[in-house]
Amino acid sequence: MAREFLYFFCVQFLSYGFLCWNYRAVAQARMAHIVASDICCAVVSFSLIRHVAAAKSRWAAIGYVAGGVAGSVFSVWLTMDVFGK
Repeated sequence: MAREFLYFFCVQFLSYGFLCWNYRAVAQARMAHIVASDICCAVVSFSLIRHVAAAKSRWAAIGYVAGGVAGSVFSVWLTMDVFGK
């Protein structure tokens, strides 16, 4: 239960973090960041697709949602130093 929550939280945290990084990079046409964040998004998405179908608990769903929210907020906060506000 806790392991499944933690797995989905971490994977969604990374997924949404990379996705926000990618959006910010695209908006400012930062080519190197676009390439790096696209690769990260693809790797995490591949892993996530394989495990979502097998998830059976509510804890997995809660971890999935909470990780997405936390990943977005953290990514925007972190990339503000790199890309500016």
